[in-house]
Amino acid sequence: MTTPAHRPALGAPHADYLHAVERTLADRLGELTHDFREFSPDSPALGHADLVSLLRTQVHAGGKRLRPTMAFLGWTYAGAPGETAPTLVRLGAALEMLHVFTLVQDDVMDRSDRRRGTPTVHVLVAESHRAAGARGDARLFGDSIAVLVGDMAHAAAEHMAATFPRSVQRVWRAMVLELVAGQALDLAGAADRRRDLGHARRVAAVKSGAYSIQRPLTLGATLAGAPPEDVSALHIYGDHLGRAFALRDDVLGAWGDPQVTGKPVGDDLLDGKPTVLLALADERVTGAGRALLDRVTAGVLEPAEIPAVQELLDTSGVRLAVERMIHEEVEAACDALDRREAAGALLEVAHRIGWRQQ
Repeated sequence: MTTPAHRPALGAPHADYLHAVERTLADRLGELTHDFREFSPDSPALGHADLVSLLRTQVHAGGKRLRPTMAFLGWTYAGAPGETAPTLVRLGAALEMLHVFTLVQDDVMDRSDRRRGTPTVHVLVAESHRAAGARGDARLFGDSIAVLVGDMAHAAAEHMAATFPRSVQRVWRAMVLELVAGQALDLAGAADRRRDLGHARRVAAVKSGAYSIQRPLTLGATLAGAPPEDVSALHIYGDHLGRAFALRDDVLGAWGDPQVTGKPVGDDLLDGKPTVLLALADERVTGAGRALLDRVTAGVLEPAEIPAVQELLDTSGVRLAVERMIHEEVEAACDALDRREAAGALLEVAHRIGWRQQ
């Protein structure tokens, strides 16, 4: 199955919800523009943009709105109580703003040039700095401004989260801590040249799967006042589907079409990231291919060598092994749910996520 997961068609209530999330994001950005205007520098080095404008571009640059959708699905599975619908909209907007925070700062850490088909914030700002003939290091200036844009997105997300019920805030705090811990594990794993499968799977689950799938689901269900058995079922479903999501990210990072994913292919290979792909390759690759794999581990791979690494991962059976793992995780996710009517959308989304192309 190769159906992409871009804005899955889940019916009119979901479409109305996403429209409300978009309006809330626009309103919050408008408030930020008003609140920040007296502090905003009109600088040639910034291309006469300001931090809110840079943030707005990222928020409206596209994306699947996956995390708001998972919150909606968790809320629906738990009964969709109408009195909590306005808070659900704020939750969806806060999740999306938090996601932009992670993207902007992750791009700085990974030295990524493109995101969602456009130059990343730190690249755009560095180019403005150079074009203005500004003083200092253009790259450092771009990184610094991008970090501040990310900080602004995080602050906006936390401002909205402060209005949630305490039970929802507890899940939110756990999610944010997991997100930070996962990024730290990822960075440390690359620095330590980790290649053990256990570490790679832990990074995938904590850094990507938990905050993308599992926690948004349980946030929505908690907001809806779900009983413990429903929260437990969604937690298990989200754990397995989050792992499938992260594994598909690994595959797309190595073989995806940049015109579809909006990101360059092979960046994780160039960075020597401790992915499941490379952990499996470390177990399987011997002989002549080992020297090439060692170049990946050492972080000295050249872009021209990416096709050779792709071929190595294919011929050694690594890609097939990861596809099997994705299939198993999707099946395990679906098995965690009962067969109530609201579970149908979760089953559909599980397969879309597992075999998405972006």
